[in-house]
Amino acid sequence: MSVPPVAAKPPTRAWYIVAGLLAIAAVVASSLFVIYRVYGLSSRLQQVVVPGEASVTLTQPGNHTIFHEYNSVIDGKVYAAPSIAGLKVTLVSADGSPVRLGSPTATSRYSFAGREGISVFSFKAEPGTYRLTASYENGRVEPRTVLSVGSGFVAAIITTVMVAILIAFAGIGTAIAIVVVVYQARRRARPAAMSAS
Repeated sequence: MSVPPVAAKPPTRAWYIVAGLLAIAAVVASSLFVIYRVYGLSSRLQQVVVPGEASVTLTQPGNHTIFHEYNSVIDGKVYAAPSIAGLKVTLVSADGSPVRLGSPTATSRYSFAGREGISVFSFKAEPGTYRLTASYENGRVEPRTVLSVGSGFVAAIITTVMVAILIAFAGIGTAIAIVVVVYQARRRARPAAMSAS
């Protein structure tokens, strides 16, 4: 007399809940990562209200970018200027040597925390303190707007977005895999349970 094999117990539906929670956790973790990185990235950009002049401290050697923040907020004040046509910008080092400002090789844009900017100048410089001056050709003082100076900012944003997407896809992908495996295991267990009975 042979003993019928005992059917393997199928995984419970609770695994579907686990998969759902994992997917939600991945999306939340991705969002929190972006928020954390964005607030850290904002410190990479030094803002200057123009027309006017201000000191800019560069800590990294190499290529830097000057952006026009056509939508910006400084000390609770909102600045919005779609164009800076006619604005002349100069940058000089601490010893008075002028820094050549050229056009960016590619247009870069960013948008975060109520700030939107587009690249307008690029330059190479060594670490140090520089004087940025900007004025309109005809001497007018409006519109007041914001220039921001930074290095590697757009690349850092792209890296942040890519890592955030990776976190989300890894969590959601794992959740989908759990659902598929559990569903197939439960589906295979049904005929086995019926034949055992």
